[in-house]
Amino acid sequence: MDRYRTCVACKHFGFDAGWAGTEITPGDNWSMECGRGHYVLDGGLNTTEDDFRTTLRLAALCPDFAEEYDDDAELPALTEAAR
Repeated sequence: MDRYRTCVACKHFGFDAGWAGTEITPGDNWSMECGRGHYVLDGGLNTTEDDFRTTLRLAALCPDFAEEYDDDAELPALTEAAR
């Protein structure tokens, strides 16, 4: 088990930022889902931080986890506050 593995790093991870947001700042109607059907999480006011974290941690034990990693991907710069 890799307890630090998350769904975001899986090729089956899907995210829709909703109408009011971007990939960085989602709107109220955002959603994310597993392409293998392990979960669907609808955003908005009904999703708690605990729900969100628990869902992302499903990858630690997921039999369908398939890492997707792009060595050439450009990452956004951290703000001073995040450093």
